[in-house]
Amino acid sequence: MKQQARVNAYHQASRTLAKTRQVVMLYDGAIRLLTQAKEAAAQGDSATRYVKLARVGEIIAVLQSGLDMDSGQAIAHQLQRFYQAMALKILHLHYATKLSDFSDVLEELRQMRMSWDAIDRGETAPIAVPKPDAAAYSA
Repeated sequence: MKQQARVNAYHQASRTLAKTRQVVMLYDGAIRLLTQAKEAAAQGDSATRYVKLARVGEIIAVLQSGLDMDSGQAIAHQLQRFYQAMALKILHLHYATKLSDFSDVLEELRQMRMSWDAIDRGETAPIAVPKPDAAAYSA
């Protein structure tokens, strides 16, 4: 039932909100869920950690699937690399033993959220796509 409510809310938002506001809301959800996953990890609750991280991964996949690679120019390619690196980092967090690993990913997501929020508010600053070190999470 909760899943259907989320789907209905998403469909309603997609019809009434600007695309940039939708992106900001997706980042808000990812940040909230990742914070909950970090708290679960701190408490040793591996089941909750897994569920929350899986949902963060789904949000990253949605963000990536929304990229317009044909007309998005260089920024779409930068965002694609960012989302790919984020997906790897989320996978790493399933096994991470340091809570600082969660904090690092949260900070990158917060930076991107701030950039999208500025765009949504009409500020002309370009998106500052962090250049994550995916190699650090591939082992």
